[in-house]
Amino acid sequence: MERVNRNCAVCGKTVAVPVNVHVMMASNLAQAREHGATAYCEKCDASYCFEHIVWTPARISETSESLTNAAICPKCSGIMGGFPSSADK
Repeated sequence: MERVNRNCAVCGKTVAVPVNVHVMMASNLAQAREHGATAYCEKCDASYCFEHIVWTPARISETSESLTNAAICPKCSGIMGGFPSSADK
């Protein structure tokens, strides 16, 4: 998976943000923390490390009762994903 190095908008830590991921989700937050999960908010043009992402329970699909955790921007409360393709920015 392609990643782009960015700085967390809160703490400044360098984070490797995945590219072209529509929505950043984590079914297991402990495992996501261990792997250094990061996310990007296109609206705010900001990246965040695991510690500064707001993780909120979300349904896997409209018809499913199963939940996962979706990354939410701490600034605008929008759903975060990965960085746009390198050619886009």
